[in-house]
Amino acid sequence: MKLKKQTKRNLIFTAIILALSPLIFSLSAYLGHVILGEKNLKFHIEGIFGSTNANFRDVGDSINKCLGDHQLNPGVLLRANRQFSGWPCSFVGSPDKIYSLNFNHNRPRSYYCLEGLSIKKGLILNKKRFQDAEFLKKWHTDTHIRETSCKFIKSIMLDISNEEKVLVHCDAGRDRTGMASAVLAGVALEKIVSFDKIVSALECDYQKYPTLSDSYKGRITDFITDIATEYQNTENFLTSMCPSVNSDLINNFRKKLTYDAFK
Repeated sequence: MKLKKQTKRNLIFTAIILALSPLIFSLSAYLGHVILGEKNLKFHIEGIFGSTNANFRDVGDSINKCLGDHQLNPGVLLRANRQFSGWPCSFVGSPDKIYSLNFNHNRPRSYYCLEGLSIKKGLILNKKRFQDAEFLKKWHTDTHIRETSCKFIKSIMLDISNEEKVLVHCDAGRDRTGMASAVLAGVALEKIVSFDKIVSALECDYQKYPTLSDSYKGRITDFITDIATEYQNTENFLTSMCPSVNSDLINNFRKKLTYDAFK
C-alpha cells in the first residue's frame, strides 16, 4: 500500500514538473538574458494557461471563419497582446518578425518570444507612444499617429511580400493591433469580397477580444466605413496617407495574404 502511495506521489510530482517546464525554461532564459545585459526585456507569465486576457490568434484563420469562406491565407499575419512575451515563439505561431505597437518612452520595454535560448524582440518603429490610430480623424490631425501607422503598415507589407510571417501586438492586442489588422486584411480583401462582408468580418475579428466592453464595439466598423466614405477604398486611403505605400507594394502584399487573389 505504501509503495502505491509513493508511486502516486511520484507521478503527481512528475506531472507538475512537466506542466511547469515551459515556465521554468522561459524564466531561466529570461534571467540569463537579463544577466547578459538585456535590461529592458519584459517577461509575462499570464496568457498561456487560459487567462481571459490572452488575445493571440491567426488573422487569416480568424477572418476566414468570420467570412465563412477561405479568402486569406493562414499562417501569414498573426496578432497578440503583450502577454506572449517570454514564451516560446511556437506558442504564437513561430513568427519571422514581431512588431510592437505599444512602445512607451517612459517604460522602454522590449517584448519578445524565445527561439531556443535566443530571443526574437518586437521591432519598434516609433520614438514615442502613439494611441487612437483606429480613429480616422486622428490620422488627419495627428502627424505622429499617421506617420507611425504608415511606417508599421509599410514594413509589415514588405515583410509579407517577402514571404515572412508577421506577428503584430500592442498592450491589449485590441485597438492599435486592431487598426493594423483591419487595414492590412481590408486592403487585401477589397478586390475579391464585398465591402459589407469585409466590414462585418473585420468587426467580428476585433470583437474576439475576450473582455471587450460595449463602448468599444463598432469601433473597427466605424474606422473602415469612414475610410470608404472619404477615400472610396482602403488602397486609396493608404496611398493618400502614406507616401511610401504604393499600388505595386499593395498588390505584392495581396498576392501573399490572399488565397488565389487574382484567379
